[in-house]
Amino acid sequence: MLGIFIFVAMAILLPFQTASAAGFSTKAKGTTSANFLKLAPGARAIAMGEAYSALTDDSLALYWNPAGLSYMASRHSVNFMHALYVEEINFGYAAYAAKLPNNLGSIATSVHYLNVGAIDQTDTIGNPIGSYSPKDAAYALGWGGKFFGLGFGLSGKYISSKILNSASTYAADIGVQARQLFSYEKLTLAATAKNIGPGLKFHQERDPLPFEFRLGSSYLVVENLPGSDYFTHDSVIATMDAVFPIDNEPYGAFGLEHAKIFGDIPVAGRLGFNSRSWGDLSGFSGVSLGFGTIYKNLTVDYTLAPLGELGLTHRMSVGYAF
Repeated sequence: MLGIFIFVAMAILLPFQTASAAGFSTKAKGTTSANFLKLAPGARAIAMGEAYSALTDDSLALYWNPAGLSYMASRHSVNFMHALYVEEINFGYAAYAAKLPNNLGSIATSVHYLNVGAIDQTDTIGNPIGSYSPKDAAYALGWGGKFFGLGFGLSGKYISSKILNSASTYAADIGVQARQLFSYEKLTLAATAKNIGPGLKFHQERDPLPFEFRLGSSYLVVENLPGSDYFTHDSVIATMDAVFPIDNEPYGAFGLEHAKIFGDIPVAGRLGFNSRSWGDLSGFSGVSLGFGTIYKNLTVDYTLAPLGELGLTHRMSVGYAF
């Protein structure tokens, strides 16, 4: 299975190697459009440093790695998140996924949006002439299923963006997950290519989308720790992603989750680190922490993530499985 995974991961990556000479470095910063696609959904994923491509297995997989849809535990999955970002910027994500009959995999759909709020508009000499409200949205449809012991996934999305003028385009994500590898079936590996498409064209030139290639892993470090009478189950999961964005240099993401079940109520604490913002923001950034719980198939997660001089950001997401 590992050999198949490596072959598939390389097959995903190789078509984009020709672009590496022009991008994948700090020289390409500010060259992409539709950057709201980088605003990640799911408070659990954000709390784990956005190292989530190998762990995702519900409707949020449509964003993180569509191959995760092939490992859904429930028949239906719904996830929502609305976040107040910085200043008046807010964004949100909503997704629904369902298993198909006869082991035909799972399908999912989602909407991802950003609202910047009103911005004052002036003429060429600085006189106010009103205001404008930039908005972005992406509507996705995807599928995930299993072949040769691996999870595969594919999604397509329609992206629209409005500043003063409007533009739209199409894009695709493709991914693979290999679960239950080595070490008593505790290791999962993942590879995904995101935002594959022609970019947005507002005027004469087309600006590329924020394409990225991501290699991920998750490992069940410990399970059923002995010791306390107050819990019946205890587990620790570690995750790591290596990310190669077309508009920046590669960076690493790391996450750790410690979950306990007190009777019928699980509680999880999370810690993450992401080096993407290093050098871009002054002040403390790159570290995230959060917690979550599940009650009768309803999942609630919260994350706190500092953004340096921009201040603290709070994320809360809700999921439901049925």
